[in-house]
Amino acid sequence: MCIRDRAETMETLKQGLFTYPSVRYLQVEAKCPALLFRTLQLVVVVYIVVYSIVLQKAYQEYQPVVAETFSKVKGSAVNSNQSVYDTIDLVVPPLLENSIFITTNFVRVNETKDSLCPLVNVSGYSCAGPGDCPTNEMVYATNDGYTTGNCSKAGAGGWCIVRGWCANVDPSTNMGTLPDFLGDTPELSGDVVDGVQDWSLFVRINYAFPKFGVTLSTASTQLDPGREVEPSLVVGLRISTVGLSLIHI
Repeated sequence: MCIRDRAETMETLKQGLFTYPSVRYLQVEAKCPALLFRTLQLVVVVYIVVYSIVLQKAYQEYQPVVAETFSKVKGSAVNSNQSVYDTIDLVVPPLLENSIFITTNFVRVNETKDSLCPLVNVSGYSCAGPGDCPTNEMVYATNDGYTTGNCSKAGAGGWCIVRGWCANVDPSTNMGTLPDFLGDTPELSGDVVDGVQDWSLFVRINYAFPKFGVTLSTASTQLDPGREVEPSLVVGLRISTVGLSLIHI
């Protein structure tokens, strides 16, 4: 039994070592299957060459840019009262994402307090008693307060009382007056700051493609080695004015 198994094993090993398989092809003349096969081959070739290589440029490596932007504003301005302001006063908040906020007009209200005050000379809020005044109604174009439903006095000549930001508040009664800037068109009042359009705007951009080992910056002369820059300007920084930048937006 063992001798027979050994002989069979040797025969199997011999066949495995000294024989090899061969593929035999059979050529069949059939136009429809052959045409379908060649059509599919052509579609695959066109997709690879035209779409993947030519249009999508799949043979190229790709990486999104990694960049950071630095911006700075410098200058001074004056308002109608000849008060001088610089960037610390008017660029609030000092840091914003992808933007700069510059105050060009503001309303000055001194010593106001969250309290009560009558809506004197505000159209639609005269009263002769509590029944003439609305309750919890938002009052626009004043101190943006809410009506309390009370009247400043009984009889003709009274004004509805509003809770909001009031000036000249009496601590004993918590009653004050409307802020001084209020009038017929409070949205047109305030201090217009003149000279902001002439402020200098500095913009610097650093960007890189780490995958390709490429790092560039607008503060580098490699972007334009031959350009001429005035001695007073820092080479590479993109310098403009606020007014000129707004024109090109």
